[in-house]
Amino acid sequence: MLAGGLHSQANGESPTTDSMVFTAFPEADSYRRIVRDVDQQARTTIERALPFKVHFDELGPHTLLVAFRGRQPVGLLYLRSEESEWGLTEIAWALSLDLRVLGFQFLRGRSRHIHELQSSGFAKLLVGRDLTQLVEVLAKEGKRDPNLVPAGAEDLARTMLRSGIKALLVTDTVWRDEIAKMQDLSMGFDVFPGAERFHRKVARFDLTSSDDPSKVSANIVRATGKGNSHLGSVVRTEAMVDGNDVVLRWIVDERFRIVRIVPAQSWANDALRLHCAELEGAPLSSPPAGKNPLSPLARRLGEVLANLNTSKGGG
Repeated sequence: MLAGGLHSQANGESPTTDSMVFTAFPEADSYRRIVRDVDQQARTTIERALPFKVHFDELGPHTLLVAFRGRQPVGLLYLRSEESEWGLTEIAWALSLDLRVLGFQFLRGRSRHIHELQSSGFAKLLVGRDLTQLVEVLAKEGKRDPNLVPAGAEDLARTMLRSGIKALLVTDTVWRDEIAKMQDLSMGFDVFPGAERFHRKVARFDLTSSDDPSKVSANIVRATGKGNSHLGSVVRTEAMVDGNDVVLRWIVDERFRIVRIVPAQSWANDALRLHCAELEGAPLSSPPAGKNPLSPLARRLGEVLANLNTSKGGG
């Protein structure tokens, strides 16, 4: 089910890393490995977050493959080996940068149901879902259409679903910082296709709202074009908004006007989306007056970006 139709290797040799990456992401022309350790702290975090009981005994180095088109990251590939009643079953998970299932493929396994499950309605049900949505699929086990899973493949389907949940959870836990940077960079390429360089800077600043100061974390990707001309910025902020921890990505043009604000959370409610839409087109320095809780953040962000723009080297 990986894009391009990577063939199952249930009875043959495993595909090469090159073939897996470029089949999953045919638009890519290169890839990189990011190796990180699953230490005891990460293991504890993963075990506590899993919606099912399991002894996550996978300490040590883990590898995430990142596909690139030129300098732009386009997707992730993570391989998992799962214990099953047929021995080890290996599954490759293709993930988007916002950690949704793009596709998956059984690479190795001895179950005779692999091929039919791979093309089943149940397999299609998992594509496009994030971690929360996969957990919802697991919670509805026994209530969904039994015809989605081929007869006799029920245990393998359960292994596959749990593998997907672990793949997303491990990726988010172990490579969270790297993935956030790649998300910022990818959006920078999408918004500023003519950029010749991107400058990264991390800033933290105080935000005073309702007389309660809070600290804001901002990850800034500043785009420059020919002659080091300033094209604009993509800024990811983490701040408290209406009592909730909110992650937003701000698209800001060269005049420090708000092009759009994108909530990073898939759960963002209508009120937050309305707050974001109200500020589109406004200067950061003078957002519309009113009760929009994002206005104080916009003004402070404008000050930070203006200082960055005038500083030597642009950050």
